Amino acid sequence: MNNGIVTINGTAWNVKLATTAGDITAGFSNAQSTPAQTGILFEFAQPANGFVVNMQDMQFPLDIAFIGVNGTILGIARNVQPLNDVVDTVDAVSFLEVNAGELAAVNVGDIAVLSSSKGAINLDVASIIGLAVVVALIATMGISNTGRKRL
Repeated sequence: MNNGIVTINGTAWNVKLATTAGDITAGFSNAQSTPAQTGILFEFAQPANGFVVNMQDMQFPLDIAFIGVNGTILGIARNVQPLNDVVDTVDAVSFLEVNAGELAAVNVGDIAVLSSSKGAINLDVASIIGLAVVVALIATMGISNTGRKRL
């Protein structure tokens, strides 16, 4: 997974970027914990008409922010305990998983910004839709993806 930084209301999280089917499926599964102010940003090529976040193999509670095309926080699931799946019906293109309690100052309507060594970009994934489509095509053809977009 590639790395980035998600900032919301001046608070930053160092994140892994989950963009492939394998990354998205694995997430934090079976991890015992994650350091403070770290997380995973799950990115999708287009808005989903809702999500089910599977917490079956989780070992610690999470906060989850569902993020729209323009970076707007559309929904937040707080203090989600292991074994409790999360269902959200918002049209998000990504969601951020961090330690429970770390999204306490984040509200629906706030803006998430993804940055890297190349500078800040809004989480408007229109710029990465082409890449995600290519990755999806490669995955369906059974070809290993060795060259993902670097931020």
